[in-house]
Amino acid sequence: MDPKKFVVYLTVNDLSTFHIDYFNLLNMCKHDPGVDHIHLYVAISLAKKFTLFQKSIIGSILHEVSKCKWITCESVILKPNLGREFSSLQHCLLAMKPMATNVDYILVRNRSSRGPFKSRWYKEYMDQFLLHENTGMVGSTINHHDHFARGLTENVSHIQSYVFLSQWKYLSDMLPDFPGIKAINHLDAVISGEIELSQRILRSGARISCLRIPEKILDIHSQNDPAQLIHQPTRTFNELPIIHRKRDIFGFKLRMRQLLYTKILWLLLQKKRNVMFLDKSESNSSW
Repeated sequence: MDPKKFVVYLTVNDLSTFHIDYFNLLNMCKHDPGVDHIHLYVAISLAKKFTLFQKSIIGSILHEVSKCKWITCESVILKPNLGREFSSLQHCLLAMKPMATNVDYILVRNRSSRGPFKSRWYKEYMDQFLLHENTGMVGSTINHHDHFARGLTENVSHIQSYVFLSQWKYLSDMLPDFPGIKAINHLDAVISGEIELSQRILRSGARISCLRIPEKILDIHSQNDPAQLIHQPTRTFNELPIIHRKRDIFGFKLRMRQLLYTKILWLLLQKKRNVMFLDKSESNSSW
């Protein structure tokens, strides 16, 4: 039986209209992923009260996603903002636990990502995962440096977590003490979440690599080799399926896309929706 393919999409409700999420999710429907089917899990961190208006917007966006023949939305989770995207990921992993098996693939992306902008976007991350033996995690890009506020010089190489792919056997091993689930600010999220996630993969004996420098593979020891820093990227950011928001060449047009979205929004809200929200927020109210 072929491994299942999951996508975990992580966002937050500080932007009331979810316009970035609209374009990200619809791009996953626009471009063929290169795999037969995707099980989608969405988690929303509640930076403020989740309003009925926001509920309607998310419901309308996911109604559009439901028209895509290769995506099934399995769950939409609301949860407190403590732990940011890492506690969101933990909630999604727990939700998919009854369905997931060790060899299943899980592509995780947060709102800082942009795309995909090309077809075979899921398959590209799978191909990179299979390129090197004993791979535990891949992403678009790798960072060899610690956050400047801490400044460690060893054991800090990490996949940048705006997008990464792993397998259930690696991510499930970190439950219930998942990296970053107690982060309260950006610095916490980077150190205890993003960096620690890759370091736990490396400490397990697995290796990490990225699409921008596909031939480079890091393990717990080679991550500290200065020679790793001289590898020159063989792919431009424009060639990657999913990129960071700071690398979006169309970023300067975001305001224009926002204005376009306000016109689309009225039409979206007129459409019939049937989305169930799994409320894990402190209020534990049901929608």
